[in-house]
Amino acid sequence: MTKFLWIGLLVWGAIGLNPTPSLAQTMVRQIASSAATGQQNATLPTIELSTGYGLTLNFIPTGEVIRKVWLDDPSQVGMDFDTNCPRSNGQEACEMGAMVIYLRRIVPITFPQLLKTGNHTMLTVITQNDSQQKVYRFQLVLKNGTPQYVTVNLVPDASSSTATRKPSPPEFLSALKAGLQIAEQNQQISRQQHLWSRLTRFENLVQRGMTIEQASQEAGVSLAVVNKLAEMGRRSTPVSP
Repeated sequence: MTKFLWIGLLVWGAIGLNPTPSLAQTMVRQIASSAATGQQNATLPTIELSTGYGLTLNFIPTGEVIRKVWLDDPSQVGMDFDTNCPRSNGQEACEMGAMVIYLRRIVPITFPQLLKTGNHTMLTVITQNDSQQKVYRFQLVLKNGTPQYVTVNLVPDASSSTATRKPSPPEFLSALKAGLQIAEQNQQISRQQHLWSRLTRFENLVQRGMTIEQASQEAGVSLAVVNKLAEMGRRSTPVSP
């Protein structure tokens, strides 16, 4: 991951924190985690991908990182991620902990021995949060015309007993520092960047008693960035028995 990706994620997160009313009301859809993992019923959620428009699947609200992605018929759909996910044997393996998938229509490609599925296909996403893994499945429908939404937020169920416990500020900062150290070692960020100074200010504000959300806005750094760094830090720290 280059520094440009972190800058892009910062800008994307800032836009997500301050959406225009029209985008917030008409272009964003929310799907409960339990619906896409088959816990509510046997009917899987359908998501639509329109010609000429991209579709963002956002797993940041769940706190889960994407491990692998399968697309039953990849001949008409391209995929991208907010971090590096190298392709191997027809599947995407995300080693750095992606949390966002970007889908877009492409000029159809012919794959030998691959049966086409017409205007629909199955999308499967494997995620992980600490030691727990989840399997998400979506019916992806290809269509023409203006889309009803361009972003799908996967959100945890408020009443779910398996919902992730919100970490305390000290726990969050500890994970953030560990993730920041990993990002620096991997040359994903440097101390000379403005993002580093903003993250330092964010840490100071939280230490002074400001909430994570308030500190994010005050320091000018998106929640997407700090949550991603904290998740990297948590995955690098052994879980106590």
